[in-house]
Amino acid sequence: MVLRQYDLHDFGFDTTFYKHPDTALHRVWQYDPVSGSSAWAHLGVVGSAARPLVLGTGAFRPFSSGFDAYALYDFNPENARFWRVNKPLTSFDFSSGGGNNQQAFKLFHTQNIGKTVNIGGEYRLLSSDGWYANEATNNKNFRLFGSMVAPGNRYAAHLQYITNNHTNEHNGGVVPGRLFEQGLFVAPLGVPVHLNSASSRTNNRTFWLQQQYRLSGADSSFTGMAVFHVLSYRREFFNYTDPSTNNTGYYPGPRLTPVAGPDSNGFRSFNNSFGLKSLAPFGRFQWQVALHHSLGNVRNGAAFLNQQLLWADAQLAVNLGRWRISGDYAQVLVNALQDRTQRAEVKAGYFLNQHLGLELGLLNQRQNPGIAANQFTGLYQQWNQQLGAMRESAFFAQLHLPIGKVVYRQASIGNWVYWEANGIARQDAGNYQLQQLSYSSSLKWWKFRLDLNHGWQWAQNGGPLRVPRFFSQDVLSLN
Repeated sequence: MVLRQYDLHDFGFDTTFYKHPDTALHRVWQYDPVSGSSAWAHLGVVGSAARPLVLGTGAFRPFSSGFDAYALYDFNPENARFWRVNKPLTSFDFSSGGGNNQQAFKLFHTQNIGKTVNIGGEYRLLSSDGWYANEATNNKNFRLFGSMVAPGNRYAAHLQYITNNHTNEHNGGVVPGRLFEQGLFVAPLGVPVHLNSASSRTNNRTFWLQQQYRLSGADSSFTGMAVFHVLSYRREFFNYTDPSTNNTGYYPGPRLTPVAGPDSNGFRSFNNSFGLKSLAPFGRFQWQVALHHSLGNVRNGAAFLNQQLLWADAQLAVNLGRWRISGDYAQVLVNALQDRTQRAEVKAGYFLNQHLGLELGLLNQRQNPGIAANQFTGLYQQWNQQLGAMRESAFFAQLHLPIGKVVYRQASIGNWVYWEANGIARQDAGNYQLQQLSYSSSLKWWKFRLDLNHGWQWAQNGGPLRVPRFFSQDVLSLN
């Protein structure tokens, strides 16, 4: 049986080189995607969305609705994988336990239709009742995908339909002072909580199509140039409701009606992207330029705000023997609802071999905090504010060693946006220095494997920057 998978950003019409799936049992017990990386954790809030351990303004996004607390669990077009197989492949995975009804279910199938077309789908369920009252979470993800590479490998198309649904109960936290009372500590369900019936649902759906046409070069020649077009439609909504009328004292903002009613916000957008890219994965120069346009609207209470967004980006990578130099730049040209933002990053590395090298980098970006932080109208909260883009300038160094990797990062962060205890987004106009040092390694001996991930962070004049000073994740496994 021949299994070949590839990430879309690596696709270059070549039919020889693919990434082969890892069939080892390492981390087979880790059903939660958050558990696979030291960069994310629950930070002690069992049943909640994951939080980043390594603080930063986040990946560059020209537009964000702001309802992305569970985005780490989602399927999205950028992290998708496509397949080519000579026989149908079906994979099934289920696990349960944890003492609070944790369940994980995965189902995957793909098959080729002839030699040019591949189709498939995958479904994922993660759920937990939590440890305390009214804390259940349920995350469902579904993806259909297909690809077609025309005979002669001149034209290729990749298609996806994705839907992500998150339904979560909210208890508003435990009542202060009651958690450590006698008997409650060993029976978390008996701990009093603020809310007993509040819940939320976040759903997003995406239809996505990418087409590529090779203008020059031949298959497996690793040279040439291609033009590409991406068409997508995305709809997202957020709904919060609390049927109980006895919790009015909990909400700091006005509750406009004495009966149950949902807070609902969302947006939809239609996007087009056009670009050119090189087809030289093993060549000295690799590059890509693209122009993106988006039309849509944001629903804020009963009002609809129109959105028009235009941005351009470019990437360049140069391989000169042991030297590797890369850079990317993105600039928002038109943004009707938020600040015009940009990102610039440059990396330079020298590698004696694939396991030993030093890489340095510079980053400068302005990142919007999300439309929900600026404007929100609901039964429990209302605000209309103009928060500016967050600023981040950083220097980082990565030392690649045969036994692991050491990363040092020095960042300056300004206009930081954070959420107060009353649920309202605030912005601090100060400028704060952040230092981060991390070490990771994977050691093997006989059938044993030891994974180490350690990190330290120092926030000078930290103000609203809330980061753990030290974090550690060490896993010893027998394969």
